[in-house]
Amino acid sequence: MDIYYIFKPLIFISRPFCLAPFSLVDDSGSVKYQISTFWFLYSFVGVCFSIISQICLIFMDISFHGAVVMNATAKGLTVVTCLASIVSQVTCLSNGRNVIRILDQLSILDRDYNYAYTNYYKVFKILILLIMYTILFLVVPDVLCLFVANTNSTYSSFAIRYTGAISFLCDSSLWLTDIQFIYFVILLKYHFSVLNDTVNNFTVSSPNGTTANKPLKPSASNTNSSSSVKCSLFQTSALITIKSTLRKVCRHHSFLCDITQSVNRIYSFHILHSLAVTFFQIVCMIYYCSTAVSYPDMLKNVSSAIIVIVVGVMWFFTFISKVVLLVAVCSFTSYEGNRTADLVHKVMNVAQDVDVKKELELFSLQLVHRKVEFTACGFFPINFSLLYSIVGAVTTYLVILIQFHKLYDAETRSVTNVTSTV
Repeated sequence: MDIYYIFKPLIFISRPFCLAPFSLVDDSGSVKYQISTFWFLYSFVGVCFSIISQICLIFMDISFHGAVVMNATAKGLTVVTCLASIVSQVTCLSNGRNVIRILDQLSILDRDYNYAYTNYYKVFKILILLIMYTILFLVVPDVLCLFVANTNSTYSSFAIRYTGAISFLCDSSLWLTDIQFIYFVILLKYHFSVLNDTVNNFTVSSPNGTTANKPLKPSASNTNSSSSVKCSLFQTSALITIKSTLRKVCRHHSFLCDITQSVNRIYSFHILHSLAVTFFQIVCMIYYCSTAVSYPDMLKNVSSAIIVIVVGVMWFFTFISKVVLLVAVCSFTSYEGNRTADLVHKVMNVAQDVDVKKELELFSLQLVHRKVEFTACGFFPINFSLLYSIVGAVTTYLVILIQFHKLYDAETRSVTNVTSTV
């Protein structure tokens, strides 16, 4: 199982949503991805169709048992989600060659450093779980919305089906692009982990009982000259192997840092607007759930109010889980990539051979200037501190929105009382 094979399910699912304009082809006995004319034209036409269909969606209203729920908040949420999905499709369409280049670079890395391909099965299982998780949390809330929506008129029935289909397409485009980025980051974490295991193995005992990071010298008590020569040759060979491995690991880490920068550059803008849209969705969903159940029509129909709350809670956990997953994957990968410096310094502290120390010092100098970090277009790093910032910002905006909502209700009741009195 190679790097191209484990991407097949994700590419297969991404194609209908105009997110993967390439196909798998045979190349001199091996397989690789390349831009497909058919899928590129399909993606281009699909993006144009998405723009037209989503413009029509903006002018549609849906009623939930008489209560107009496509208010300013829901309308804004619809517009933002539609625009974000179009941006994701255009980004994937324009970066198709760059994605193929990254896959080719990872494939070259696998061949040059003789990775154990069987370990990719674990990564492949993670991909399948991510896809199943995405489908579950995208389909279930949309299906529940059909039970609470009002379908008394032909227009309402058409609007509900149309809105549900377009919303599903928009959310799927955003989620699948996020999954592409997350999966690349998981692969980088796996490669950094293999590299760190190689560095850590320098402290493992060698066949002659010495450790790889200790001075390899013949024992002074050895009086047999032939045995001394054999021991010296063995130790010299071991030192050469260690220095060669260190140089390879150094190049390996630099290559991985280049791939990390490429992944971050390709998906950076998408991650920025995806996090912004998710933040907006979280605020709108909590605000809507807290205010929708107070509508008189909703209070008359308890079952509708319960379904509205359930759908809102499901969407809330969907949005939160996406942010947590994105932040966790980037944080763990950054930690794994930067952990190499700690391991190198541990080996350096016990190494006594001059040449080995020199190689370690050069590697350490490289690690100082090649930090592994993921950012959203350079505005902020993607790590666990981002969760704290999001929680604080969501709380602040909710307090402001709820206060404005209460003020609006008070003014509305005041005007109604004055009108009824007159």
